[in-house]
Amino acid sequence: MKTVIAIVIVILVVGGGYFLFASKSQAPVVNPALDNTTTSAPLETTNPNPPAQATPGGELAPSTPQVVTITYDGTNFTPASVTIKKGDAVKFVNSTTGAMWIASDPHPTHQGYSGTTASQHCPDTAGTAFDECSAGASYTFTFQKIGSWGYHNHANHNARGTIIVQ
Repeated sequence: MKTVIAIVIVILVVGGGYFLFASKSQAPVVNPALDNTTTSAPLETTNPNPPAQATPGGELAPSTPQVVTITYDGTNFTPASVTIKKGDAVKFVNSTTGAMWIASDPHPTHQGYSGTTASQHCPDTAGTAFDECSAGASYTFTFQKIGSWGYHNHANHNARGTIIVQ
């Protein structure tokens, strides 16, 4: 009888120890109504510019257009060359007190992007010519043509760059 009691005690001690240590390895259950802790990290993050997704027909759905900023410092554009996708925009920002007048190459006709000269497309009421048409503090243009498009500051035609549209 003493042997049976000893075996039962050993089983209870080993079993109890197993359950005690097994329960500590599990995450505690928290009741949200009673939890007063806060977190600074968001519970869910999303990509503000998700990649293009395939439609049920297999085509790629259009991605969200992007805006790339180029800064003019009085002498140069930074970055001088950018690569964007068709439908994306470039925002040119003048960080000087001098004049900035974004114009498509070649200087002085500005016919590289639209095929028309500055005198033909300014003012550009259709928004299809890559030419600011007058000096300003910033200028944003959306590119709808694939290719490599040279640009310059018409107020300082030595300041140049390139927009590559894919």
